[in-house]
Amino acid sequence: SGAIALDIGCGEGRFTRLMSKGGALVTGIDSGPQQIRRALAQPRVAGETYSIGMAEALEAGDGSVDLVAIFNSLHHFSAMDRALSEAARVLRQGGWLYIAEPLAEGPSFEVAQLYNDETQVREQATEAIGRASAYGLTPVTETRYLSDGKHASFEAYRDNAVAIDPDRARSFADREPEIRTRFESLGDRRPDGWHFSQPIRVNLFRKA
Repeated sequence: SGAIALDIGCGEGRFTRLMSKGGALVTGIDSGPQQIRRALAQPRVAGETYSIGMAEALEAGDGSVDLVAIFNSLHHFSAMDRALSEAARVLRQGGWLYIAEPLAEGPSFEVAQLYNDETQVREQATEAIGRASAYGLTPVTETRYLSDGKHASFEAYRDNAVAIDPDRARSFADREPEIRTRFESLGDRRPDGWHFSQPIRVNLFRKA
C-alpha cells in the first residue's frame, strides 16, 4: 500500500490493476499503442495510469520507484539485459523487482507455438535473468506455478492473439485450421470456456 510501482510491458493492464487494487501507485508502461488503448478501455480500479514507453529507456528517475513488475513480458523486449539494467536504475535501495516469465512448455505454449514460436526468446529471458545480479539485483526467491488461461471460444482466442501483436495475423491465418485442431485437442473445455495451463517461473530480486 502506497508503494510507487511500474508495470513494464503492461499489455491490457491486468497486473497493473491488480497492484493498484492493492494500494500501490502504479504506472503501466507498454511500447505498443494498441495495448495502451486496450488498457485505457478497462474500468479503473484506483489511480493507475498508463504510458507508452520502452523498457530499455524508462522515463522514471534514478531511485524513484519501490517496485518494478515485469509480468510475462521480458521475452518480448528487444534488449533484455538493458531492460533489467533500467529496472535496477529506477529502483530505490531495497526496492523490489518481480519477474514472471512463461516457460516454453505446456498446452498454452504448444498452441501458440504454431503461429508464434517463442522457444528461443524464452530461453534468452532465462539467461538474462541469470545475469541480473550484475546490476545490483540480489536474488530472493524463485517460484513456479501453473497459470490457468481461459478463452470463451477459439474465435476469442484468435482475436486476443492478433490484438497483442498485429503482425501475427498473417501467420495465424495461414495455419488457422491446424491451430484450431490443436486448440481443441489440448484445451480443457468447461461450461465457462476453454482452459489452458501455462507453467510460469517467478523470480524476485531486491536492489542491494
